[in-house]
Amino acid sequence: MKSGNVSDFIRTHIIYRFGIPDSIITDNGQPFRSGPLYKLYSKYSIKINHSSRYHAPANGLAEAFNKTLCKIIKKMVEQNKRTWHEKLQEALVAIQESLTKEESAKIRMVELESLDERRLYAQQNLEIYQQRMANAFNKRVRLRSFKKGDLVLMVRRPIVISRRTKGKLEPKWDGPYVIEKVYSNGAYLLITMDGERIIPPTNARFLKRYFP
Repeated sequence: MKSGNVSDFIRTHIIYRFGIPDSIITDNGQPFRSGPLYKLYSKYSIKINHSSRYHAPANGLAEAFNKTLCKIIKKMVEQNKRTWHEKLQEALVAIQESLTKEESAKIRMVELESLDERRLYAQQNLEIYQQRMANAFNKRVRLRSFKKGDLVLMVRRPIVISRRTKGKLEPKWDGPYVIEKVYSNGAYLLITMDGERIIPPTNARFLKRYFP
């Protein structure tokens, strides 16, 4: 089987007939991993997924299916073997019609198992990506820390800037306040300069040091 024939088949019997597929799943055969095929995938933005080498049920079933398919095609192209790809559709229909309910169910089950495997792989990649993003963020961000007695300003909540106010000149910070108590989770209990408590406690993200 030449990769050029596979490329022509995908283009003629799949893309031109049914439209461009979002993805194609194949086994690990060399004709599906060649340059012409990858050019075709790139041209039509098709995602190619090869069945996992360690997923024995999927690969084994594919090999058994391919053997049956080859036997049928050989009988159909005895006079002219160059036309094998033209007979492929007829051969596929013949196989599908001959499958029992149990065989069809087995094929479907393997397909579903393969999907579960790919979902797990995607989930693992997503978790790795999220962890990398969190690590990068934590390296860039330095959380402010204060001690009891420090003077701080607090972000106005909410920051109201409208035509009725001074716009960009409107103060965005209130205070100063005094740090009354430090909590282990990064929150602080504040009091006004007159000793009035500010409830609830405020996270360090909304505070900055005040220098009189």
